[in-house]
Order: sequence, then C-alpha cells, then structure tokens
Amino acid sequence: MMRKMYAKPAARRIDPGSEEAKQLLSQLMGSERRRSTRVLIQIPVQAFYRTNGKELRADVFTLAVNAHGCLLEMETKPDQGQRMRLLNAKTIVAQTGTVVRAQLMRDGSYAVALEFDSPSPHLWSMILAPEDWDLPH
Repeated sequence: MMRKMYAKPAARRIDPGSEEAKQLLSQLMGSERRRSTRVLIQIPVQAFYRTNGKELRADVFTLAVNAHGCLLEMETKPDQGQRMRLLNAKTIVAQTGTVVRAQLMRDGSYAVALEFDSPSPHLWSMILAPEDWDLPH
C-alpha cells in the first residue's frame, strides 16, 4: 500500500485593503453574526419531541441561550429538522423550534442547536438580559 504524501495547502497573500479582502471579511462576519446576543448559561429545561411516533420528554440543560434559540446538552441525538418544544418549569414558558444541528461532544452527550419558531426571550427569565433581546421594560 502506497502512503500518501503530505501536501502543504496552497496559500497566498491577500492585500488587507483590497476588495477581495473586504468580501472575505464580510462573508466571515456574516456567518458569525447572530440576531441576538448569546449568553453562556446553564438553565434546566424540559425538551419534548417525537421519535418513532412516541412523544418523548428529556430533562436537559442549556449551554448557551439567546432570544432566537439555544444550544442544549442532550444524552440522545435528535435528527436535524426535528421539531422540539422546550419548557422552562421555573417560568412556565414554552417555546417550539427546529433542531438545526446536533454534534457529538467529548463526554458522549450531544450539543444540540435549536432555532425557535419566533423570538422567545422570556423563556430564559433573565433579569439582566442583553439589550438586543427587546424585552419590554
């Protein structure tokens, strides 16, 4: 069996003031831009979803939240596109959303990104919520 040789990736210098550099920066910033500020916080919530025709409930924790969704830590991997309803038992507020990504973490659990159907900053019951969450004062 012939071993593949390592090929150093091709690289080239881009002038920081060039139009190409501005486009690359715009693409990068666009992919990192969020609709609302993300807050790294663990909040216990209940997740309800259907698998194989069965309604399941999982007690989970958030890893990060914002007004438009959250990142959950779950023991099972939901499918991308899976519909889910979260309930914060402390606030008695529920919100539905769609799983946009589920990624295996080092400890064997899954980091699950959930995008809400509509913004739901009240789900998190944060007294000092970021200004861009548009909470009524």
